[in-house]
Amino acid sequence: MRNMITPDDLRGIAGRERIGLGIIERDHAITVALMILSKTHFSDALIFKGGTAIKKMFYPEARFSEDLDFNSQRDVARQLAREVRRPLLAYDEGARFTGVTVEDIRGEHARRLRLQYRDMNGYLTSIKLDLTFLEKTAMKTKRIKVKNMYDMKNIMIATMDIREIMAEKVRALIHTGRPRHLYDIWFLLGKHVKPTRTLINRKLSIYNQTFDADSLLRVTKETERDWETDLRALLPEVPRFSVVQSRVTKAFSKL
Repeated sequence: MRNMITPDDLRGIAGRERIGLGIIERDHAITVALMILSKTHFSDALIFKGGTAIKKMFYPEARFSEDLDFNSQRDVARQLAREVRRPLLAYDEGARFTGVTVEDIRGEHARRLRLQYRDMNGYLTSIKLDLTFLEKTAMKTKRIKVKNMYDMKNIMIATMDIREIMAEKVRALIHTGRPRHLYDIWFLLGKHVKPTRTLINRKLSIYNQTFDADSLLRVTKETERDWETDLRALLPEVPRFSVVQSRVTKAFSKL
């Protein structure tokens, strides 16, 4: 039988991981949300992806993340919200969820569920769960067990291939310039996940673009300004920007 997670447990994990308590509370709430999502009627239709998937499904040593991203075959946001609302609100082991709302994002091709919860200090916060149905997943997906620090076992989630996640991270870096996307690319390179021009071009095709190494390297350089600010809360130690830039430049200059 699994022991109930207590505030002291979360404080202990935060100390061990050298990460702020708020991030650990959020990571636990994300794990609870994944557990409940895995039991819905839509579990096979939702394909987990993004930075949170890198950590929760593949590499527990990856940076912490803050939200959930899924590909969906169709818009099931309102049906999904109805199905997860009751079990989320009923959950009482360290995460106190208070509501689920649905929002429009990026026009008609995506929806956002906002999973609201109160932290240990009673402050209301939320997890964004984004459903994208603009494009089909390119590679074969696989149900993978969620990796977590909370003794929550046998949570199985359909997950995007890590090589496709890499390609989406390249697209995200080009289009948003957020340092965390650059970090994720660098991290995956360190895990021998090789980027492929064909897959990146497929991802960029929704913008009628093709991969250009010079554009990527220009955006990479521009992330230096916000490097520490964007990543400080998500890692016990932020790697030097020059180290990351060097490895990414080397990998993509010859792509």
